[in-house]
Amino acid sequence: MRNTTAAFAALSLLAAVSVFAQERPTLAVLELRVKDVDRESMLQFVDSLSGALFRTGRADVVDRSRRDAALEEIEFSASTAADAAAQIEVGRQLAATHIVSGSLGRYDEDYVCSLKLVETATAKVVGSVEEVYSDFEDLISSTGDLAAALVRSSAFARRADRASADRASAERASADRAAAENDPVDSLLAGTVAPSWTFFQFSIWPSVQLFPASAAVLGLRIGLPYSGNAALAGIDVGIVNTVSGRMSGVQLGVFSDCGSVRGIQTGVVGFADRAEILQANAAYNSADVLLGVQVGVVNMGGKCVGAQIGIVNVAGLLKGFQLGLVNIVRYGDGAGFMPFLNFRF
Repeated sequence: MRNTTAAFAALSLLAAVSVFAQERPTLAVLELRVKDVDRESMLQFVDSLSGALFRTGRADVVDRSRRDAALEEIEFSASTAADAAAQIEVGRQLAATHIVSGSLGRYDEDYVCSLKLVETATAKVVGSVEEVYSDFEDLISSTGDLAAALVRSSAFARRADRASADRASAERASADRAAAENDPVDSLLAGTVAPSWTFFQFSIWPSVQLFPASAAVLGLRIGLPYSGNAALAGIDVGIVNTVSGRMSGVQLGVFSDCGSVRGIQTGVVGFADRAEILQANAAYNSADVLLGVQVGVVNMGGKCVGAQIGIVNVAGLLKGFQLGLVNIVRYGDGAGFMPFLNFRF
């Protein structure tokens, strides 16, 4: 009886492994359409992305030699890279359940990457991601993030095993700890380090203020005319307000410059590497990443998820809408000029 039970358990385990293996998708990353990017650089990116997809632990990836052999056999070319039916056929020849295709282009100094995950059996797009990078090194170093976003957006993401989820959770926790160590407000709240901080700051100049510029302000800061601190959470009032890290709360000034804004930034001119919720200035707004709303005469954004409302609105990539006299999207499928209203979702 004991042997029978053991044999049954072994067979059950083997069946479970077999089912999981059958469900585990196989990806083939194909050559991308390019614009002002040489083929060698494109292939370097494809190889880096293939390795990053494999490291997600959610799929098998067709190796380069096997992929290249198949591409040579069908004389894969730039025109083939733009032919969706041909891409699907390549994927089927490689016995891939999914293919990754798309484009890589250079616009001025920026690199724009647009990727699609396509199911070969149905030709259905099951995942997509689009990003803009300041240079090629930034693009290559971000392939891990691209792979994670592509897989996370796809239908088979739910099949990931517990080990992959635990590993991703540990990586996020490590990234959060690293971010906390670099952001005085986060680190103070997380208790990872104990930076200098104050409930109140009064400043004439960053070198002439009650507490040093390296301190975090958790409360109220008044700058007449110019203030500077590492981070701020609360209310910021002044003429020239600068925060090297994150500003969380409300910022009122003529000129404001922050590493990131989580809350409301209003005045005449506002800059932020990352703006969340509302960036409203009478004349000019600028954010490398916008997650929320920009309101001003001129609004400039890198990756904008939300809305730009003004006379002139310019976005690198747009997911949301632009309302203004001149609306421009520089990259991606929605690139171009549109008067009055422009949107992409």
